[in-house]
Amino acid sequence: MKHNRVLLSCFVSIILLLTLTGCTQQSNQSQVPPTKASVLTMLGKAENITSMYYDINGTLTMNGINGSSNMTSLMTQLLKIKVWDKKPYLKEQITVTVVGIPATVQIIQRPEGTYVYNALTKKWNLTSGIPSYVTALKYIDPAMIKDLLNNQTVTNFPTQTIDGKQTTLINLTIGMLNNQSIIISVWIWNDMGVPLKAILTFNTDIKMSLSFLFSNYSFETIPDSEFNVT
Repeated sequence: MKHNRVLLSCFVSIILLLTLTGCTQQSNQSQVPPTKASVLTMLGKAENITSMYYDINGTLTMNGINGSSNMTSLMTQLLKIKVWDKKPYLKEQITVTVVGIPATVQIIQRPEGTYVYNALTKKWNLTSGIPSYVTALKYIDPAMIKDLLNNQTVTNFPTQTIDGKQTTLINLTIGMLNNQSIIISVWIWNDMGVPLKAILTFNTDIKMSLSFLFSNYSFETIPDSEFNVT
């Protein structure tokens, strides 16, 4: 009996030792919270990407115009965007669905300007107008986020897993005239420095919000023929 008590005591001691050791290892393996410097380094990874394709699912919600909120249900739009990005070229196929009716716009940005595809004439036309969705996407471009972050005193960078990928959340505010602003929340993929999710809130004369989910990233080389406008 005494021998059994000794064995039991040794067994309990071993379990306690293993438990304490496991706690210590888990503590040592905990991730260090991101700093501004490490987030800037992470964003810099996107600068080394010379070619990539990705999809965006988005929603635009109009919350009202000049204080009116009676148009909310009429101003919700669903977006599906395909992006081919190979510096200095950019191609986007944007499908906008409003009240169940889809419409597709294709654009190609080249060094000499922006082209929009005319489905009737089957030609690319050089234009000075850029769809607003394309303009909104510039606010979550890694290079733009990096510049904005350099000019703001942000110190809190929460982390989150999205589709099995580790991301860092960056919250920024762009001040405008007359107390207007754009609030940006973007979840950056730690490994590649590109966004996986973003929410833009426009506190302007036109109240609206844009949400984006990024998927199907491919970093294979895109042929130059994809950006042909002839």
